Amino acid sequence: MHLERITIDQLEPGMRLVSIDVPWKSNPFLLHNRIIRDAQDIQNLKVAGVKTVTIDKSQESEPAQPQTASNPQSQWQPSRTLKAEVSAAKSLQQEGKKIVGQCCDDIKHNRPPLAEPLAQVIRLTIANLANNDETLIGLLNITPKHDKLVAHLFNVMSLTLALSSSLGCTDNEKEILGLAAFIHDAGWIRLPLNLLNKRTPYTDAEMKLINRHTTVLSQLLQVSKGFEPSVHSLIEEHHERLDGSGYPNQKDSPDIHKLTKILMVADCYDEYVHGLAGHSPRPPTTVLKLLYRAARNGTFDEAIVAALINLVNVYPINSAVELESGEVGLVVSLNRDHPLHPKVKIMYSASGEPYDPPLYLDLLSPNSDQCKNSIVRALDLSRPESDPASIIDKALNA
Repeated sequence: MHLERITIDQLEPGMRLVSIDVPWKSNPFLLHNRIIRDAQDIQNLKVAGVKTVTIDKSQESEPAQPQTASNPQSQWQPSRTLKAEVSAAKSLQQEGKKIVGQCCDDIKHNRPPLAEPLAQVIRLTIANLANNDETLIGLLNITPKHDKLVAHLFNVMSLTLALSSSLGCTDNEKEILGLAAFIHDAGWIRLPLNLLNKRTPYTDAEMKLINRHTTVLSQLLQVSKGFEPSVHSLIEEHHERLDGSGYPNQKDSPDIHKLTKILMVADCYDEYVHGLAGHSPRPPTTVLKLLYRAARNGTFDEAIVAALINLVNVYPINSAVELESGEVGLVVSLNRDHPLHPKVKIMYSASGEPYDPPLYLDLLSPNSDQCKNSIVRALDLSRPESDPASIIDKALNA
């Protein structure tokens, strides 16, 4: 081994990096000891604040070529149909956010919201879910960069409608649920939005203020056309809990509308995943476990939580996972009858270096190595080590 300390400006592709002069948490790579692949690797180090590095001159090589698939037999490629469905779901999501954003603007300026534009999006959402519920539900696990209230409203509407279909609700019940879910938290627009984004438990004073967000909306709905009384009830009750631990009136199961029990589960799932309303963000798989335990303890309806788990899967679309091989990737499609073996877009090798191009694997494929390709855990993308080069984040927001 021949170690040499050089400046970051002297670093070139093909050199073997051994150590850097910033703490591990700031390291843009999973491992210090690695071959520098290209100019982008060097730029990532500069962005991380690296000034000097140690290299092993005895192990220098030609500039490293992008890593490629090591197990071509188990590769799977997304079909054109799936790509088209993802594109359609994204277009619906954008349109839905636009409509509910206009609704929030009306509420902010004390104008009664209009039901018909919301109902049109709800009908389109029901049709999209009937075509392929995977694609739209998968988008809900992507953390929004902006307009978190608007994203939350669209997410909960979509998830509530998907649950209503799986639970056998009538068309009229779906319409009631859709309208209630689409605006259930819109009253937040009249409150300090920093409280919605707060990731720690609320104080008593904050809770008194927060209780107003359903009242603000209910008052406007009284003078708005198109929202029947059941919609009002669902909005007023969506923070109640079956065991009486909710708010504002501490109702318990017999006094809570049966459709509210669906809305409250969808609302909590989205709040927990994205770190809203006094919760810290958690991976979808962790949230499903939390909701399941809460249902067993009587807080939520067990059948509804079970339907949610079946709908979004043990490893939901757009959740980051680590395989037994050590590779890291993103769930991109489900195998409904085999929830532990979805289709995965592998983006990091076991050593932490990005695959270029990514490797698509169907973990249920008879050609895949079932041992090495088993998922061992879901990853929390809020932790830098889960996505050191930010390629998963870029893929999610493409």
